[in-house]
Amino acid sequence: MDEESRRALERAMDPLYDLREELPQHEFDAVDYFVREPGRAPAPPPTVQAHLDSNLSQPDLADRLDRIVADMTEVLFRTTPLRMRLRNVSWVNRDGRGGGRPGESRDDFAAALRDNEVDLASMMFTAGDEDQHRWYFQVQSHPWPEKEPDAALRFSLSSMDLWPADATDAVAAELLNLVVSWAGPLDLRTAAITYDRGGGGVVGQSPYECWYGINTFESTPITRERVRGYYWANLLTAGHLERLGGEDALRNRAAPYGFLVEIVEPAGPAVVLRAPGPITAFDDDRLAAMREVLRPALPSKPYVCYQGYPLRIVPDPGTAFRRVPPGSPFPRVLPGTGPAPDAPVR
Repeated sequence: MDEESRRALERAMDPLYDLREELPQHEFDAVDYFVREPGRAPAPPPTVQAHLDSNLSQPDLADRLDRIVADMTEVLFRTTPLRMRLRNVSWVNRDGRGGGRPGESRDDFAAALRDNEVDLASMMFTAGDEDQHRWYFQVQSHPWPEKEPDAALRFSLSSMDLWPADATDAVAAELLNLVVSWAGPLDLRTAAITYDRGGGGVVGQSPYECWYGINTFESTPITRERVRGYYWANLLTAGHLERLGGEDALRNRAAPYGFLVEIVEPAGPAVVLRAPGPITAFDDDRLAAMREVLRPALPSKPYVCYQGYPLRIVPDPGTAFRRVPPGSPFPRVLPGTGPAPDAPVR
């Protein structure tokens, strides 16, 4: 079918065809369209998040559950007057079966981990029997470990209606200390602390992964060398340092922006690259600067289209900039992609 015939057929099937803007999908500002849709709820507030990738096997993680729970309990004790406790542990195995148990009964979950069969899991802390205020430790594994034996085990820390906005900086500092303390015991490949909202994607997906449409099965095999975005604080290990030219080269890249490079002991060759000052002072200029520092270690997947609430992202040149007039029907989007995010700036 030639182009003219195709358009005639689409016009016949779509009464709004001539009212729709036509544009390449990577140029469409789908965030603007999303938030302006009639009846759309206001964007949820940002929260402090942590995204971590680990070299641990599932049986190794089972042996560290008590340490994780104890450390998270300590953070809660220092950051909230609520009497939080681990209320629930739930998981789904790769065969679709799973379970849920009270927080104090983790043996079945540990047994599933020792069988190396867990696909998704969550440990939820709440205030007593109420579940309005929550803090989650979530686990996600690669769906096909036999095909990707080097894939990371993925963890995330996220909250719901837990900390007030004026506690953000203190909570972020506590989470950074927690992640650094876990670098060795949890054998972390990479980790990041950010203050953002979820993108409505897969559980544990970082904002960067939501924006570029990067799934777990794509990213977990490459996080020895690739990071999961550019954030206020970023844990980098040997493979990332190599891509960035080594520790000295990283310090040289970071110095013009005033970013700090702090050695992590005793996790082997590992550093935290972070912005000075609190996380709420990490403005858009510093976000863009962090992107430039980490550019060689960013996943190389061009932008296609993200439709959801706004994220802390610096769009690549020529992407997500064309808005359709308010009240217009969804545009006719044509195939297209932006530049790879790790491409050198021209």
